[in-house]
Amino acid sequence: MIELRLSQPLAAFALELDLRLEAGCTGVFGPSGSGKTTLLELVAGWRRPRAGRVRIGERVLIDRERRVELAPEHRRIGYVPQDVLLLPHWNVRENLLAAGALEARVLETFELDALLERDVRSLSGGERARVALARALLSQPELLLLDEPLTGLDRQRRQRALALLLSVKERFAIPMLFVSHDATDVQVLCDEVLVLERGRVVAQGPPARVLAAQPAGSYENILRGRISGASEGSATLELASGIGIEVSDPGLAPGSAAVFALRGEDVLVARGALPRLSARNRLEAVVISLREDSGEVWVQAQVGGTQLSSRVTLGAVRELELAPGVAVTLLFKATSCRLVAARAAAS
Repeated sequence: MIELRLSQPLAAFALELDLRLEAGCTGVFGPSGSGKTTLLELVAGWRRPRAGRVRIGERVLIDRERRVELAPEHRRIGYVPQDVLLLPHWNVRENLLAAGALEARVLETFELDALLERDVRSLSGGERARVALARALLSQPELLLLDEPLTGLDRQRRQRALALLLSVKERFAIPMLFVSHDATDVQVLCDEVLVLERGRVVAQGPPARVLAAQPAGSYENILRGRISGASEGSATLELASGIGIEVSDPGLAPGSAAVFALRGEDVLVARGALPRLSARNRLEAVVISLREDSGEVWVQAQVGGTQLSSRVTLGAVRELELAPGVAVTLLFKATSCRLVAARAAAS
């Protein structure tokens, strides 16, 4: 359990938090300038709050009222800031050893054996991020703080980095605070999300529910499963619910774990007989709820054990007579499913 009671004045507003976090990975989501990085710096000890208390389990890191304050190096926190802060005059091995003894499991997870003697100034952005994450883990932390770790990466490196973060979450089981303004990254990685606006939490809960209620552009359907086969340019993604989704062939071997994102705007809702269409996915569903947003409507539907959302116009809702309990067909193209993370099948 992580307790965060913090009060810190900033230039345009005050950061005011009173939280208890139980999730393994908590996303901190919001626009630039909302206080996300300040929150991490207060927890890490890089800033001192005007008032408040931070506790991880039974360990109190700071309590201004009782005048308890641990120095940053004694807080057992692994912090990866946006600029990663590798020491340029040391190679990769030396940067890692500054945090603690090298561990085979960490080196394997981040594929660093071949990089150990490299000058950090010669590393790509993705390689620097891997070294910084590994260094944070080698410090034996009780909490990981990740500040926009995927920023600046191209699509391919971003997919790889997100897959690595999923591996860290599963293999090391260390609580994480993951700061991002990218809703899809938060949905893929996090168990819970806080939405910050001008220093205050305006929403908290499961990512799919919380982010679906945010303004347009904040939410995508997340499809998790394993590749079961491929043919003629498409592959089948088998979801945990047993549903097969046709996606563009990502070139992954059968059995590989994969996560795809699907925009609500790309999911069509139909009723009645359907003509022949190019959309490879036609899923029978039942409408659960409708929520109006900026003159359009989010239609949440249940497909077996999976929920999918479609964004449609008010006119479409009226014409199709959509309401909770109504049976519909959801249609979307394989090419509309965007790969966001993938891991090879376990050997």
